[in-house]
Amino acid sequence: MKRLLLLLIIVSTIDIKAQTFDETQLLGTWKVEKITGTLPMQIISFDTLVLEEAMMVWDENYDDKDWYPGLIKGILDGRDNHSVGPKDDYLLDFFISNGNKLHLIVNDEYSLRFVIEELTNTTLILNTYKGDGKITLMKENASGIRDVRQDKNSESSTYNLQGYKVEKVTPSEIYVRNGRKVVSK
Repeated sequence: MKRLLLLLIIVSTIDIKAQTFDETQLLGTWKVEKITGTLPMQIISFDTLVLEEAMMVWDENYDDKDWYPGLIKGILDGRDNHSVGPKDDYLLDFFISNGNKLHLIVNDEYSLRFVIEELTNTTLILNTYKGDGKITLMKENASGIRDVRQDKNSESSTYNLQGYKVEKVTPSEIYVRNGRKVVSK
């Protein structure tokens, strides 16, 4: 009886969990560093994976704008048995399921699924579901501010990190003022 009780205590203290990731950790521009093995949907390679909350894209077919949460740039694909050169595909959505499965829903044509092996502030490593392909991506400009340009007419204007002009600042927040990052007091 004592052995059984001891065994139950030991088993109950062991906490085995798969690592889980949050979609907000994925936001940003990820440059492909290395691809090994076989990718899904006969994709040979791609250059960049852009994951955002939303980005506006002008749709020339409808003379209107659309909003997309992401983009895969520079795709070379062998689905038509001939490569027409690199192309870009917009994502209709992306999400994480089961804590570590990344789903990229591309246009209305297909979706890509990967297992997240590693995700840090600067590195994203994805494996194919079959385990026969691996992609290593590095986050572009991990600071979150890509390019700051100062408008000569608005030297005293203050902007948040999303680029929106703000009238009233919140203490301890980071803003851009006169082309420089500042922390409000």
